[in-house]
Amino acid sequence: MQLLGFDTVDAGTLAESWRFEPESGAYTGIYAASAEGFAADYLADQGAPLPAERLRDVLAVSHRADVANRQF
Repeated sequence: MQLLGFDTVDAGTLAESWRFEPESGAYTGIYAASAEGFAADYLADQGAPLPAERLRDVLAVSHRADVANRQF
């Protein structure tokens, strides 16, 4: 992965996968080039690099989403 320019980040066990599910801190929004542009048109957003250390920080403080009250 590092040869391709990517860092690997251990996001925890399967039981901790809620840290990067929809509505959690480490879901798609942190990879956006701009929060406003992403909110307006996520398909047009080019994205931006996210340092591995920043992802670790976000995972550490992520809060569990209230999935029982999700509306689709």
